[in-house]
Amino acid sequence: NQVLSKNRLKDVRRTMRRLGEVGQISLEFAEEPALYQQRLEEFLALEHAGWKGEMGTSFLSHPEDAAFARAAYAPGLSSMASLLLDGKPIAMKLFIQTGDTAFSPKIAYDESYKKLGPGMALEYLLIEDFYANRRFEAVDAAATAEGHSALNFFNNQKPMATVILGRSGWHVALLARLHDARRALKVWVTAQKARRAEKVRPATEPEKA
Repeated sequence: NQVLSKNRLKDVRRTMRRLGEVGQISLEFAEEPALYQQRLEEFLALEHAGWKGEMGTSFLSHPEDAAFARAAYAPGLSSMASLLLDGKPIAMKLFIQTGDTAFSPKIAYDESYKKLGPGMALEYLLIEDFYANRRFEAVDAAATAEGHSALNFFNNQKPMATVILGRSGWHVALLARLHDARRALKVWVTAQKARRAEKVRPATEPEKA
């Protein structure tokens, strides 16, 4: 009520209504080791079945990455939030807790339900649960502002920095230049897209001769 715009809130409620018409939806937090391990494997499979699997960036795309995920996201340190549709996870979000802050570095959803917005519905239910139950004192999206699809669900932002490490001075300098060039290219591409969109936008009123 205080963070989302009226239009955004309408979109979210429409998404929740459409999902509810398909089946019974609910939010689940898996922390107990046996259930969490089951949900972690389901999360890995869900991530691999989507575009990340096609691009070769999912954990299951490489055995060493899958082994890392299973070792790093261990019970006790991690928990899994799932949007259940008739008891089946269709969107899942991984949490890592340190102190009273939960970081959420990974989310995956069943792309067969993409048009219904399961990922967005999960984000909304998690924010709702955060205020209702105070499961954590703070939640960090673990993403940069331009890289988070549900940024406007959050009521605060924190400054972030990139730390570049290298074996020697010239190595660090080269990595820093590449990093800055990539960032500058991204800004340029975004500006070009905005200009292109401005050119093709239809006039709202007939131009006067």
